[in-house]
Amino acid sequence: MKTCRSVGRVLRRCGSEVDLILKPRKMSVREASLIFEHTTQLHSLSSLVSLLRHWTVRQLDLTELSISALDLTQLLKHDGPLKIKLSEESVQQLLALLHEIQDQDLTRSFLSKVGGDLTSCSLNWEVLQYLLQQASAQTITVNLRKNCFLQESITRLLPFPDRIVFKRPSPSFVLTTIREIYKAPTRHIIPSLLSSLDHVINLTCRELDSVTNPGWNKNVDRNLLLRLIHCCAASDAQQGAASDLLRALQHRLDLSCSSCVELSEEDQTEPLSLTFADCRAVSTILRHCSLDTQLDLRDCEVEDSSLDLLLPVPDRVRLRASKAVLLQLVSLVPGSSERDAVRRGVSLCRALGGELDLSHTTLDQSTCAALALMLDFSDGLTELDLSHCQLTDQLLLTLITHLHKVQVLDLSHNKITDAATHRLLQLVSINPSIETVRLFNNNIVDRTPFKEDKRFEIW
Repeated sequence: MKTCRSVGRVLRRCGSEVDLILKPRKMSVREASLIFEHTTQLHSLSSLVSLLRHWTVRQLDLTELSISALDLTQLLKHDGPLKIKLSEESVQQLLALLHEIQDQDLTRSFLSKVGGDLTSCSLNWEVLQYLLQQASAQTITVNLRKNCFLQESITRLLPFPDRIVFKRPSPSFVLTTIREIYKAPTRHIIPSLLSSLDHVINLTCRELDSVTNPGWNKNVDRNLLLRLIHCCAASDAQQGAASDLLRALQHRLDLSCSSCVELSEEDQTEPLSLTFADCRAVSTILRHCSLDTQLDLRDCEVEDSSLDLLLPVPDRVRLRASKAVLLQLVSLVPGSSERDAVRRGVSLCRALGGELDLSHTTLDQSTCAALALMLDFSDGLTELDLSHCQLTDQLLLTLITHLHKVQVLDLSHNKITDAATHRLLQLVSINPSIETVRLFNNNIVDRTPFKEDKRFEIW
């Protein structure tokens, strides 16, 4: 206890996270802070080093102190499981000293004791390169806002993808990094890049606009995303990065114009043509999703043979697509066998999240038959919008035996006549699960029968 009293002004327990285990001549402290009087600082630091031979201190907070770099090397020689928190000034001075003396043992000890956290530091390439070259498993974390030189040093960083984590990366830095990876034969480092960016890819439109020259492809974002997808799907070894890519994109594969730089109204109508290889790569990536993932195919064009690869999407995929692509997907449901049709119909219905909007598309007998098949095999479609679809009585009869599964049905602005009145009234009367049927602006003259059931909206 005399030893404890002698350092009473030096050692201060922090918060409620202190765990003291008293044994003969042994003590374990989870966290401690030091407060020195200036005149006794060096002596107290030496006493602390001696004390650490008998006490196990897991974390030492020295952020309130100004200690010379040379004095701090005494702590770096300590072999125990000690983590140190230092002030920004102390870290800067210690880094300069370590770079000057090139002592690898002290350098590795320093990185270990600060947990590789250099986010408070302003570095230069020579110091950072020296730290990265140390044979250590310790990852280094840097703040990109304090180290703007890294924007111009990306090619020199590529050999160290597993050693560095970037905090607060700007979208321009991320974009430049991706460009450099595809200029060089270094696509295998994509998984490490995602880890270095803390699994967040930030390519916001505003930032991209400031770094993109006038000749750059206006679809830069989604084209880069496609390249990343292809890279991760290229081989079994790379497919392990698929889950990392999805996490970095916050489980959103957005190939729509919403992911692009700001476009004019005219340019926003230009679709992205997805090839067979593109769809195969996307399908490969989606098979690795472990959480709900959104696939956005708005503003995209896809051939039927390519789109067929996306129909057996996993349970956790949620689909957003253009009306044209949705119509294609529905038309592909029949497949080559009944078993295939069931699988496709259930998969598509689940991916749509229970809502299918085919409004303002032209339906024919073939697409209505495919939609009827999808409804027959699926129970999860709660809302179906078929307004402005050129639906006739004949086409409605193809669908009507399956429409009882839909809770909200919109048949507005079509060519339905009084001839279909009886079938519509019968559909709603025997199916209490149907909540709403909209019939605005059809060719129904006698609307009186519909007044008796408030679920019809026809006026």
